[in-house]
Amino acid sequence: MLQMKYAVHAPAYNNAIGYFFKGKLVDRILRPAHGQFAAAQLQIECRANSRAPRTDTVLEVRDKRCLPLSRRQVFSILPMITGLGISETSFAFGKKPGPSKELTDAFTEAMEAMNQFDFDAAEEAWTRAVQLSPEVSASWSNRGTLKLQRGRWAEAAEDLQHALDLEEKQMGRSNVNSLVLNNLGNCKGALGDWDGAMSDYLEAAKDPAMEEVARANYALALFQVTIPKLVQNEVHIQIPKSPIIPLLVGGPSHTGDAARALKEAQQLLRKDPQFWDMRAASTAFLWAMGDEAGAEAEFEKLKGMGSGLGAAMYSSTDRVKARWPPRCTAALEAYFHLEREAEARDYNGEMRLFTFV
Repeated sequence: MLQMKYAVHAPAYNNAIGYFFKGKLVDRILRPAHGQFAAAQLQIECRANSRAPRTDTVLEVRDKRCLPLSRRQVFSILPMITGLGISETSFAFGKKPGPSKELTDAFTEAMEAMNQFDFDAAEEAWTRAVQLSPEVSASWSNRGTLKLQRGRWAEAAEDLQHALDLEEKQMGRSNVNSLVLNNLGNCKGALGDWDGAMSDYLEAAKDPAMEEVARANYALALFQVTIPKLVQNEVHIQIPKSPIIPLLVGGPSHTGDAARALKEAQQLLRKDPQFWDMRAASTAFLWAMGDEAGAEAEFEKLKGMGSGLGAAMYSSTDRVKARWPPRCTAALEAYFHLEREAEARDYNGEMRLFTFV
């Protein structure tokens, strides 16, 4: 049975001084074994305009759940909730022969290229790894992860799905990589398949070590697909060669998906009150739903976290707009500007206006 070790990484700060864990800058990173992908990545949506978080404030916030990992291994290019797992060059093949020198070299070259932010070279190296050993799922998932980070959603989804298919064939469906499932969900969301994305998030959340990240992604996805319910008057119109359909006119009102998104976020916060990103998301959700007092109360809690670091990190949408779905980002933007509408960049790179209650 082919098994591999994985390193989890998340949005890094310039010289890899730390990483972004549930909204907090920490100086260490998880190094889980195969099948254990803890919430080191806050990866809610990989966006075409993704960029690493700004380093206006450099502070250390240690987390007891994080295990030491050398800074050399903290290679990240941002990106859902997006720090993504890339396989190390160490393999555990059991009784099977180990990887060839060519394959190990390809992994090493890809890792080094990513450290240098040379993503073209990294992709070439991952492709060579795929060609050398197409049965190694990590080669496919690593290349898919890189394509996801570069905004090539369809290509990324194809690679990630292939990696999952290989793992399912080799180890069974219950043992597939939950991080890859989460990343595939990000691809599907960017492609507009939010039902598929949410299904992947829920399946990934069955892994206890990925539960918080996948559930956070699920909450953001629920809010993204919330369709405003128009109220006041219902008018019926006749469209030629079509049945009579109702046309609702009036002002928008939130539907159940926004309420469900808020419930998911609150459940995560009950489990971990220091989940900063979900505290910010709750602020956005409440504001969009018309509960201004509730939104203010949530943001006050966020401002008091981390000895003021929460306030510094979430003083604008800069911290989330490269990671959250656009509707979620717009809701937080609306909160900051005390408005009922705001723009955010969609997955096609264009600005889109979102209107709330």
